[in-house]
Amino acid sequence: MEGAYLAQHRIDCPYFHNGAAKTLNEAVTIMAKTQLDKELSKEEIADIVAFLNGLTGEFPKQKMPVLPATLVQRSINDIVETRYSRLYFLIDKMQ
Repeated sequence: MEGAYLAQHRIDCPYFHNGAAKTLNEAVTIMAKTQLDKELSKEEIADIVAFLNGLTGEFPKQKMPVLPATLVQRSINDIVETRYSRLYFLIDKMQ
């Protein structure tokens, strides 16, 4: 559970890549032990689970930017022209 996945942890159980933790409490306990080498009290686990439950919600809608086609095409044309110019220059020098 990291990054954007924290916002949807309640609908993503079981937890971990192999489904080893069936509950969020179990996942928090395992992570505390394996990542931090700590044994958490029941109260600490409950606090962390309550915090994580507060993050549940909808992902914000994001509109991906679209580059103008002319800008992209111009960049491609510039690259092609530059490479051909260098090629012609080298051929000219060889003759």
